[in-house]
Amino acid sequence: MIPDPLDSGQPSQRRWEACRAQYAAALLMHWVYADLRADAAGLVEDLWGRLQTSIVDYPELLQRSAAEQGETWDHHVPFHDRHGGVVFWAHEEDLSDLLDALFPHDLPNASVDQVTNASVVIQLHAALDAYAKALGISVAKGLPAAVRTFLQAASQTVSVDVFDDLTDCDATRNVLVHNRGIVDDTYIRKVRDPTYHVGELRVVNGSVIDRFAAAVRSVAAMLKVTDNDSGAA
Repeated sequence: MIPDPLDSGQPSQRRWEACRAQYAAALLMHWVYADLRADAAGLVEDLWGRLQTSIVDYPELLQRSAAEQGETWDHHVPFHDRHGGVVFWAHEEDLSDLLDALFPHDLPNASVDQVTNASVVIQLHAALDAYAKALGISVAKGLPAAVRTFLQAASQTVSVDVFDDLTDCDATRNVLVHNRGIVDDTYIRKVRDPTYHVGELRVVNGSVIDRFAAAVRSVAAMLKVTDNDSGAA
């Protein structure tokens, strides 16, 4: 039986394997979707429609049904799969939050590329963020600057191109998570020569993910060299 690297070995190995696993999971989703893109053309509209059915159509029906039986509706609604079967029941507010997170600009501006690729960016960023924190790096003032400062202290230099891509990854992740993907003043200030203007949707495509993944991989590899179990958490 092959031992799990996360359960054996030095702390440095466990930290690295956790980062590598999260990084790989992000790229797996990216590559699998790339192969299925043609078949997935209608999935976004279908998913949006099923969420709408759960949130819009079912509450009144279920509330009326509960009242007829002298009961109080618990505000849970079904979510169906593509064939009409019930996948799970969830509170209507939870599904509304999910709909808002997946389609912050409603269906006309949604695309399966944007939804999927945005998730990949968030996961790539999380992989490096978690690794940096595991090494004891404080990222409170921003991941790119914190990592570069840490590496400089270890006599390693992050190239300008890699740092710029990592900064863009960090800024893009922030507008995806905190601003519904809409470019804000903070994004403009952080990114060198931004091609977007305040108020525009930050589009995430395959080439963007390739750049971000390469930057994360490069910086993570540099961090691994510094991790010798002598001071990291």
